[in-house]
Amino acid sequence: MPQQQNYDPMQEFYKRMFDFLFKQSPVIVLAVVGLYLLWQKLERVEVQRVSDRIEVRKECAEAITEVRFELSNCQRKYEEAAKDNARLSTEVASLRVVVGKWGRKFGASYGARE
Repeated sequence: MPQQQNYDPMQEFYKRMFDFLFKQSPVIVLAVVGLYLLWQKLERVEVQRVSDRIEVRKECAEAITEVRFELSNCQRKYEEAAKDNARLSTEVASLRVVVGKWGRKFGASYGARE
């Protein structure tokens, strides 16, 4: 019987792997380039999304500031209107008292019915 050589499965694996890789090198290069381009595109999309989010937050902050300013103006106008309403209510009440006195005093002379 002839003497059998020591069989090393790792050596055979590397031999076949290198043969396979050299045969498939154009496909591998295209895949690596494609992955690189896809990675760059994803980075650009992420940066754009972050900048859009920052811009939206700035717009929201400006809108909130504007709404708060308008709310404070509305509250100030409401307080002024409440003061005017109270002042006018007291004036109307005092006029009713005066008109009531005049009505009783002068109503009979003009033929007013009670």
